[in-house]
Amino acid sequence: MRRRCNRFNAWCESNNLIDIDYSGPEYTWARGHTVDTRQWARLDRAMCNSEWRTYFAEGSLPHLVQNQSDHCPIILSTNGFAPIPKILRPFRFQAAWMCHARFSEFVESNWSNDQPLFPFIHDFAARLQEWNKNTFHNIFARKRSLERRLLGVQRKLAHGGFNYMLKYELKLKTQLNEVLREEELLWFQKSRMEAICDGDRNTRLFHLSTIIRRKNNRIEGLQDSTSTWIWNSEAIKRMVLDLF
Repeated sequence: MRRRCNRFNAWCESNNLIDIDYSGPEYTWARGHTVDTRQWARLDRAMCNSEWRTYFAEGSLPHLVQNQSDHCPIILSTNGFAPIPKILRPFRFQAAWMCHARFSEFVESNWSNDQPLFPFIHDFAARLQEWNKNTFHNIFARKRSLERRLLGVQRKLAHGGFNYMLKYELKLKTQLNEVLREEELLWFQKSRMEAICDGDRNTRLFHLSTIIRRKNNRIEGLQDSTSTWIWNSEAIKRMVLDLF
């Protein structure tokens, strides 16, 4: 084992490779749920040469939350991530709400058969949005919160195993799995797919399907009266206003 490590180090040096700085837990592999069986190591990493490091000065390597696998995911970020714009959307029922233990209680206590349907539905939707905000909470915010807490626990476990920390890690992983199930339902609903193989966590598939559908529905260019394609967003707006 030591010989192979020495050979790998020699190969890195001969190719002028350097480790990319990471953030998050110190180790990327861990297993064992007791102090006696706990093992960890940094097995996963990304390397680059000096030219890449100079060109991508802000490049970093976050170590993400370890959940089902023995390894934690790592993701290479060259220039950070663009913020997701906040836009107003019409009310839509979320299938993930039905996973919440108190959803049935909320419906039973707020539903009424004695009121005109249309104004009641409008009022019920407002109550449901308030319940979503105060009780169910944002799925992605809860996911980020649980991942941050898991990262903190796994950082501490990297420096020594404690039974209560290991139990807390298992509890957080269980909660994260519940949120991931809700996220899966959310993307499944958004994707408008008609069939799914039960038991598979295909969040990425649903997300990709939603992106493709939005891409297909988006108008990115229009032809003017001379059959010339207009791609500039401001020119498209002026063209539509002039037409109508």
